[in-house]
Amino acid sequence: MSKPDISDLQLQLEQTRELVIALLPEQARRIVEPRFALTIDEVITWHSHTVERVIELAEPKPDFNQQDRAPCPLCRRGPEQGVHDGFTVPEGLRRHLEGSHNFHRCEVMAVAYTLTKNQRRQ
Repeated sequence: MSKPDISDLQLQLEQTRELVIALLPEQARRIVEPRFALTIDEVITWHSHTVERVIELAEPKPDFNQQDRAPCPLCRRGPEQGVHDGFTVPEGLRRHLEGSHNFHRCEVMAVAYTLTKNQRRQ
């Protein structure tokens, strides 16, 4: 069996990224589907707007401290550590989607961002 070349591996990676998005529920998929032919400034704007729209999909419930918490609508995960079932809404979820403030970034959001960024206009 011959070794796959780099272009084959890149194609497989791109197809896997597209599959991640395709497997999302329809409402989430419509929000994060990559946009094509954007400038880098438009990609940044797309990302910010997409994060806010994903936060709107969250279904928060109060925890024992009466803080609204929800799992990520994209990856369905909550914080890596702790006893909570989800991220605080909206700020904890925003940090997860952006990967800011030492939060583990949502892998699904990272895939959507990469697909959009890779298709940008120069």
